[in-house]
Amino acid sequence: MDYGKQFRSFINSYYVGEGVRMTIGILLPSIIAAYFNALPIGINISLGALGIAISDNPGPILHRKNGFFAGSILLFLVAIVVGLSSFIPWLYAIILPILCFIFSIIGVFGTRAASIGVAALLILVLQADHHYKDVENALLISLYIGAGAVWYSILSLALYQLRPYKIVQQSLGEYFETIGKYLKTKGNLFNSTINIENTYSQLLQLQTTALERQNLTAEIIFKTRSFVKESTPISRNLMLAFLDVTDLLDTIMTSHQDYKALHSFKPAQPLLQEYTQCIHQLGNYLEETGIALKGGTSTIKSLAIEQLIQPLRNQYATLHANEISSNSISILISLKQILDSIEAVAARIKTLEKYINNKEKISRKKIKETNPEDFISHQRISIDVILDNLSFQSNIFRHSLRIALAALCAYIIAHFFLLGHSYWLLLTVIVILKPAYNLTKKRNKERLTGTLIGAAVGAALLYFIHADTLLLIILTISMFIAYSFMRTNYIISVVAITVYVLLLYHLLNFNNYRLLITDRVIDTAIGSALAIVFSFILPPVWENTQLNNLLYKAINSCAAYFQALNNVLTGKQPYEKNSIRLLRKESWISASNVSDSFNRMLSEPKHQQIHLPQIHQLVVVLYMANAHLATLNYYASEIKDNLVTPELNELAQHILEHLHNSAAQLQTANSFTNSTNGDKKQNKTFSIYVKINELLNIRNKEIETGQLNSNTRPYLSTLKSITDQYSFLYNISIDMAKITAQLKE
Repeated sequence: MDYGKQFRSFINSYYVGEGVRMTIGILLPSIIAAYFNALPIGINISLGALGIAISDNPGPILHRKNGFFAGSILLFLVAIVVGLSSFIPWLYAIILPILCFIFSIIGVFGTRAASIGVAALLILVLQADHHYKDVENALLISLYIGAGAVWYSILSLALYQLRPYKIVQQSLGEYFETIGKYLKTKGNLFNSTINIENTYSQLLQLQTTALERQNLTAEIIFKTRSFVKESTPISRNLMLAFLDVTDLLDTIMTSHQDYKALHSFKPAQPLLQEYTQCIHQLGNYLEETGIALKGGTSTIKSLAIEQLIQPLRNQYATLHANEISSNSISILISLKQILDSIEAVAARIKTLEKYINNKEKISRKKIKETNPEDFISHQRISIDVILDNLSFQSNIFRHSLRIALAALCAYIIAHFFLLGHSYWLLLTVIVILKPAYNLTKKRNKERLTGTLIGAAVGAALLYFIHADTLLLIILTISMFIAYSFMRTNYIISVVAITVYVLLLYHLLNFNNYRLLITDRVIDTAIGSALAIVFSFILPPVWENTQLNNLLYKAINSCAAYFQALNNVLTGKQPYEKNSIRLLRKESWISASNVSDSFNRMLSEPKHQQIHLPQIHQLVVVLYMANAHLATLNYYASEIKDNLVTPELNELAQHILEHLHNSAAQLQTANSFTNSTNGDKKQNKTFSIYVKINELLNIRNKEIETGQLNSNTRPYLSTLKSITDQYSFLYNISIDMAKITAQLKE
């Protein structure tokens, strides 16, 4: 693992910038207020800044502005409600679960709405123990909290105006890095010692991450006016870089082969190793490009394509000359396709390099032909969305109810046992409980571990260091670390938060740090226990109850994608890029949803992990199916009249039958396994195989007579490659039908 690269990637990421911004935005009001002997005012302003900062997710600037506006008003109103309810002792106990439910269920409107809800919950619980003098004091503190939210919003938007392209560069850089990792992982498939199934699983996870990064970058670019209207060369270059790297991802996915057959051909092993090394170099270059983009570097080191590719060409030519025979034609064709794919990837990377270095002439035509709707999605904001989720079949409804009841229970326990800092207990419950069981379980473990480590570190610092200035410096560093890792490594964030909370209380003249540490650990332990208890009292919708629908959608999406490509390859309709791109996107997303659900299931109780081996097999075959479809998509997009092959339709109908049967078995009590239990070898009777065999016989005779180059060679190479993808899909569809039948047992 390259730790140097990881460090450079992290230090240039959005998260470090967020850490700096949050630290300044939260700490500065308190420091200024302390200078003027008004620290309580500064702390309330900092509290408002902390709340709104939680909702400062990366995204289009308009969405961020709207989020700041709505969030600032909401935090102010929550502070008023808490302040006024404090004068009636029992009223907060009624308001707490109601507001917890409301602020949790607004998560149905997306990630930003969910983060605004969390910010409101933060103010709700942190003000729980505040002692207000009178109504005027409660209103004044609410104004300070609202002012803090406004202050941070202005700071964040001002920093954006100073570097308006920074967030796009960081998001695009993350996208580049993910594709680089995906490319390197795919290159591992040429290694004969690799576990192919595990590699497929890794590829599907990376593909899911790449799609998430693609969606975020597209949202920022296409929902930001300056990019869409091509206002500056920088914005146009960034947009074109995004479009080209998205096409690059498509190109990478098109290179899918029968890796077991390649590994069995011993003479090709040295060449395959060279392929792996070359692909790794290209992947590393993409990662370095991503890091450079995130850092705002205007130029990157040029990629010497010829020095990478020429040795591969020479080695392939030597292998071809030495091993050409009727038995090796198929393998040699596959090896040439891999080489062509590597060259295509390298060429696209070279184009990207020109865009990033601002050396490529801007193609306005390409921008105008781009339809933003192919990349972005829209979140419907309507009360109907909430009403539709007011049901126990809705996971977000269960989550909201779970948080409401757990928070009420935590509040009662805190007051019954007279715990020193009851809001810590409330905060622990709210932070740990998540809609998905696996996230709650993971967050629970990280919260407990991080608190214990942080308490130990904080105690050591307070024991050995007595200079307040030095402690303030350490506190600032801890805040920066906490907020930088808040979204990427929660356990590190919790350690840092615990340290800076302990140091903060010490600097506020709470000298009994042993009692403070004890309270922190006890409250966290009780909160963690409550989170576990309520996860079972009111469990989430278990993944096994949702997987059938996810699999059904994934298989049908795969079938629809294949149907469209088959129509092109058999001459039924022309290639329509936009419609096929949408079908491909739907198929990828559906397969990724299955993979995500499977990974969540792995963290659920054992008795809920039903049909785990079969679902894992389906995750793998869905990835393989989409990879082969990506290859077919490439051929369909480049199809010429002489390659339109109606004979493929016979095989296609069998593939579609098996796919539709697989989907149907997930939704009905019927079994269709009789139609899929046939011997796979019998598919050689299809007319397309008869045609391929005839061409192979012609080609073998040409080789025997010394005709190494002929018109048959390129035609056979392409047609056989297309047919091979159909064969892979045929076998996958049969396996899929058999596995789905097992899910009914």
